[in-house]
Amino acid sequence: MNGGRIFVGLMVVGVVGYGGWWVVDFAGSFSGVEEELEVREPAVVIVDENAGNAVSERVKELVMRLEDDLAYEGYEISRVVMPFARTRQIDVYLDGRGEYYKVSVDRGAAESAEDIGRMVRYLDERELSVQYVDIRVTRKAFYK
Repeated sequence: MNGGRIFVGLMVVGVVGYGGWWVVDFAGSFSGVEEELEVREPAVVIVDENAGNAVSERVKELVMRLEDDLAYEGYEISRVVMPFARTRQIDVYLDGRGEYYKVSVDRGAAESAEDIGRMVRYLDERELSVQYVDIRVTRKAFYK
């Protein structure tokens, strides 16, 4: 022996994501463990203004996650509209509210729900009545 030490360790990393848990073994290879996802439809009706095109699974999943995340914030979605000629946007209407929220389908549902909650509180604190709130841009909100 040359007096040197060799360290061999086992590193296990768990990452929560839409695909399940991923495990990294000491050799650096990946193995995925898929989770069983609950298969359900959104509770709210999604209105498609684009001549009845089929609502994608991605949009349905986003709406389901928004329903759950907004329920956590204390709000309930009354309807969702896919506006005409807007492929990356949905308009979210809340029960008991006059305004709607423009949401990007490219943002996470939790982030969008949090922004909606903040804007509802902001509008209520200032007693503002607006037509819509655009939260498609991260860390920004625009209202009219």
